[in-house]
Amino acid sequence: MSGTPRLGRGLDALFNEGARGSSVGTQSGLMLDVSEIQPDPNQPRKNFRPEAMDELVESIRIHGVLQPILVSKKDGSEGYTIVAGERRWRAAQSIGLQQIPAIVRDTDSTSRMLLALVENLQRSDLGILEEAAAYDQLQNEFGLTQQEIGRRVGRSRSAVANTLRLLDLPSAVMELVRSGDISAGHARALLQLQNYDRQIEIATLITDDGLSVRDVERLIAKEGNSKPKRRTQLPADSESSRLEEAIQQKLGTRVTLKRNSKGQGQMIIHFYSDDELTGIIEKIIPDGDF
Repeated sequence: MSGTPRLGRGLDALFNEGARGSSVGTQSGLMLDVSEIQPDPNQPRKNFRPEAMDELVESIRIHGVLQPILVSKKDGSEGYTIVAGERRWRAAQSIGLQQIPAIVRDTDSTSRMLLALVENLQRSDLGILEEAAAYDQLQNEFGLTQQEIGRRVGRSRSAVANTLRLLDLPSAVMELVRSGDISAGHARALLQLQNYDRQIEIATLITDDGLSVRDVERLIAKEGNSKPKRRTQLPADSESSRLEEAIQQKLGTRVTLKRNSKGQGQMIIHFYSDDELTGIIEKIIPDGDF
């Protein structure tokens, strides 16, 4: 029985789904030199809470590393890249361990990032802006659609889209979100404002006066300063989004649709290899007449 994969399926299910027909090799029960392992620069998680790291370091000092980390071989060079378990590797490194238990998997950069993202989501370790940045990177660098991202990480497309919108906030507001001074709920409420300066002003009020999310929503509604609903433009934008989704589903790749008020524009079909281009052409011209 098929369906949307949930986070509870675990990393193995996600990895196998992301392999897309490629051969996947696994080596378990290995002890690798800590010095041969490097963190993945595409790791979604950027911040490690010092107090949580201190607790992990003390636990590993007493009990050792009980759960192997997940790594893959570096592309075109010796050594390994961390897929999951960077905190354990950092803790082991900090107390001078020479080796660490590991599972080695053959994978590409997209699968590595997806695995790291899901592991962090499972552990609730990612901040909301780290999650948004990871979705943005998967979309813009790896060519995944919002629907594909949602399917891989167990989120709805709308949840992915709403999380991505947080990256539109001013940097000053995003910094308050990162530090925990305002919540993700506050940040989403601020997106209703069209003025960046006012977003910053109300974010400051939140921290100074302890405003709740409901307080912020009431304040914005009272000001009447929320983004205007442009009735003439919304249907066109909505229609374009629906068309993009439908074409992406049909072709299995990212599609960008741009239209102006006269109905003119362009449709961009993205592909990432010659084989994928051939597959797209075969879907558009099924009889092979090209």
